[in-house]
Amino acid sequence: MTSFNLTGDVRRIVLLGASNLSLGWPQLMRAVFDHWNGPLQILTAHGMGRSYLASSHFGLRTAPGILGCGLWSEFTGGGQLPPSAALITDLGNDLVYGRTPAEVVQAAADACGRLRDANSDCRIVVTRPPLESVKTLSRLRYYLFRTVVFPMCQHSLAEIVDATHDLDDRIQQLEGVTVVSQQREWFGADPIHIRRCYRELAFASFFASWPAESTDAASALMVPVKRPTMRICRVVGRKRICQQPSVTTNLGSVSAW
Repeated sequence: MTSFNLTGDVRRIVLLGASNLSLGWPQLMRAVFDHWNGPLQILTAHGMGRSYLASSHFGLRTAPGILGCGLWSEFTGGGQLPPSAALITDLGNDLVYGRTPAEVVQAAADACGRLRDANSDCRIVVTRPPLESVKTLSRLRYYLFRTVVFPMCQHSLAEIVDATHDLDDRIQQLEGVTVVSQQREWFGADPIHIRRCYRELAFASFFASWPAESTDAASALMVPVKRPTMRICRVVGRKRICQQPSVTTNLGSVSAW
């Protein structure tokens, strides 16, 4: 394992989300390290089908809710490195899990409050849901997508569109954060996952409001693009624990929760 060089000004970045962070992890890391000079400590809670409010299941894996995972304990205690910036995205998953838009936005507000408690100057970005993409769904595409990705969901297309409208309105009312839109052209037949060709552009646009630093010509091979392994999850009912950080390079480390 490569040692993480702690010399210089270390910054901590927090990334919260679900499948878009999982699918776009290499592009996400390149966008982060294009924006900030290293070294960085990255804390993330994400995963396919991840929920902010409750444990979630995807395939054979069960993951804790983002608000209830161990990431937040990293900010407690004397001498802990505070978060410099954070991304909160993929909030729409909890709608298909039966949560109301009000509950989902309260979860986002709670996450923002915890980040600000750790560092009042933390720059927080929250993404709006891909409303325009969801609105273009036909009933057939919706039911096919729901059956494959969220088979336990019983909501109709009209209910999901209405809930996404409400969620979008509420997210835009959050205070003390930068709210960013997702462009319709980023999405294809899949209404919620950013297409591969647009991921780097999308992540760069999310980070545009963060304080930019001129980056050195560091080797791209040193950027920790390997997907991290979650600290605690259950696979086929068996608890699995992974030491953190699970990814390290000379430019930074990544811990996943």
